[in-house]
This record gives sequence, C-alpha cells and structure tokens, in this order.
Amino acid sequence: MSLGKEIQEQLVKAATDPHVPARVRTALETWRAVDQRYNQWFLKEAKVRLTTEQLLDDVLAQDEECFDFAGERWLNYQAHPTPENEAELLRALSHWSETQTRLMQKYAG
Repeated sequence: MSLGKEIQEQLVKAATDPHVPARVRTALETWRAVDQRYNQWFLKEAKVRLTTEQLLDDVLAQDEECFDFAGERWLNYQAHPTPENEAELLRALSHWSETQTRLMQKYAG
C-alpha cells in the first residue's frame, strides 16, 4: 500500500476514533464529506469534460498539493499531538476542503 493511501485511510479511521479529540474528528468528518463529493465529481464529470491539461495542471496538481500538506500535518500531529500541531492539522484539512470545493465550482457544468 502506498504511503498516500495509508495516510488517507488513517484520516478516515481517525474520524471515528474516540481517542482522537472531538475537534479533530469533526474536522476529519467534514473533510471526508467534501472529499467524497469531490471524488464523485472527479469520476463522473471532471474526467469526462475537462481537457488533459486542465486535469493535470489544475485539478490534480492542486489536490495533490493539499493532500501532501495535510498528510505532513497529520504525521506531525500523530507524532506530537500538541495544540500547535492540532491547529496546523485543522487548517490543512480546512484548506484541502476549500480547494476541492473551489475546483468543483470552477469547473461546474
């Protein structure tokens, strides 16, 4: 399993883990809801309607950048669950959701 897939699975599992603080679980649940809508949009609309350039240069590049950023913050938070690392994780998840939402709106049919 790739590290990216492993991190994504960890994020999904943490959303229901009672050992994870409620604020973090809520942020993860919110991110997951947006991520699911984004994945459905990507499969049903983006891959069909967008040019290869739009997909690679805009949609996938921005989503990958956000994923990498959130993944790093998640690993930092897991290693050191400090208030500062929690705040960084929450910001990263929020930014990722906002980016996915913006991309769906930008390329809405």
